[in-house]
Order: sequence, then C-alpha cells, then structure tokens
Amino acid sequence: MRSLSVIVDTREQQPWRFDGYAVKCISRRLRRGDYSVHGMTTLLAVERKGLTDLMRSAKTGKLTRQVRKLARLRYPLVVVEGSIRDMQAAYYRRLGNPAAIASLVAKLMAVFRVPIVFSSNRQMAEYVAYSFMKESVDHHRRKQ
Repeated sequence: MRSLSVIVDTREQQPWRFDGYAVKCISRRLRRGDYSVHGMTTLLAVERKGLTDLMRSAKTGKLTRQVRKLARLRYPLVVVEGSIRDMQAAYYRRLGNPAAIASLVAKLMAVFRVPIVFSSNRQMAEYVAYSFMKESVDHHRRKQ
C-alpha cells in the first residue's frame, strides 16, 4: 500500500496523528481546512470539528464561511468528532439549540454540497478522514 502524505494545518490545536495508518504527516499552513494531501491542496480539504467548536462556529457564522470555502474544492469534507445525539447532552445544550444546529448542518450540505459527517468519537472521525482522503486520491488518479 502506498503511503499517504497528509498535510496538517499548523494552526490545528489537537491534530490527528494517523497512528497505525500508512500516513506521513507534514505540518504546513493550509488555506482551507485542517487536513489535505500533498499535491492536492487545491482539490481536497478536510475540516475537523469537535462538538463545542461546531456549535460555537455555527452560532457565529464561522461554520458557514468555512463550508463556503470548502465548496470550491472537488473533494471537501467536514468531520465532526461526536454525534448529533451527543449534542443533546446538557453541556452542549448550553452552547446552542441542537435542533437549530442540525438544521444549519442540513442546509449547508444542501446549499454547498459539502458533506458533514458526524462520528461516534475522535478515533472514528480520524478513520473517516483518512478513508475519505485515501479514496479521493485513488479516485483522482483513476480519472487522470
């Protein structure tokens, strides 16, 4: 299996390390998203969101701006470290109305055609991001 050269944005505070995957991580500032693949930064980006960040950025409009930027790419993805059900927890409910956040997420996916995937935990989010990047690279190579 060919190793994937994943670029991790230098501003990422809690980066995935992709331990156990055929990945070489490169730290570099990205224009869009938190992760990309070497040679595909103008085509592919993954934005990582924790639930707290998702809810706060949804309220401030930052999430909409980020998704709008990702929509310019061929392979965009937002991965949320947590589930919609997790948003119902008392801690997250203090940050905003979970139903309103879920509605905004649905609207952003419909309008900008950027998938926003909720995962059960950080480890699964990392796996989803890795799989997406690998499949996107494979798809892009087949199309050339």
